[in-house]
Amino acid sequence: MMKIVWIIATATAWAGDGMPVAQQNAIVQKYCVSCHTDAEPSGALSLQHFDAMSAAPAVSAMLLSKVTAGVPLAIVKSAPSDAGAAAVLDRQMRHGAMGAAGIGVPDKATIEAFIQSLAASSTGAGTWQVRHGGPVVTATVARELKPRSSGEASTYRLTLSCNPSTRERQALLTWAPSVANGPMTAVLDGGAPLHYEARGEAFDFALDPRVPLPKQSLRVSGLFPNESVDFPISELPAAAREALAACDTLARNR
Repeated sequence: MMKIVWIIATATAWAGDGMPVAQQNAIVQKYCVSCHTDAEPSGALSLQHFDAMSAAPAVSAMLLSKVTAGVPLAIVKSAPSDAGAAAVLDRQMRHGAMGAAGIGVPDKATIEAFIQSLAASSTGAGTWQVRHGGPVVTATVARELKPRSSGEASTYRLTLSCNPSTRERQALLTWAPSVANGPMTAVLDGGAPLHYEARGEAFDFALDPRVPLPKQSLRVSGLFPNESVDFPISELPAAAREALAACDTLARNR
């Protein structure tokens, strides 16, 4: 996979006002969609229909993590005015995913403006976003953890969905920017630990027919050493929790 190669400069011209939505969408379509289609959503992240105007903050947060190779959001936002933060961002972005399609990358000023726009639209990613697409109810939220000694901060996204007409459900965990292969543990609603094997950048707990969608909490650990992440399911609006619970019947009856 081709990676970004940056020439680091001591003076960086940051575009503090970000960039227009149409330009953001054009960048995603050109440089990201080839790896993130509906048919083959790398890391369980499809960007085929990405629209910066309406994208959920959690989606922007995951995209930002991939593009910056896990630079914490606070450092990204500080980079335009903080030389130290800018140096951290430049260093980490040598490993970012923007060049994965093998068609090169935009110029440095364009990349910087795009990153700041993603950082702005990632605000609120830690709050549940609930959407209704026909009968399907989908709720998504993201969590950014403290950076590791390498400077990389993991961002986790949890997506819960239910189609009450078909009882199809999903409890999809994705993480960025690193791949994880190996054992992980999940605790749903404070119950007994469940052990799974992670492969890549995503795992769907709903594939386990014994497990209903969590109602109060979900803790995942073991994907990376000394790292755990908590998702407060209880903070979901009551109407969304009720709609998602409609798919529990499938888990119980299998």
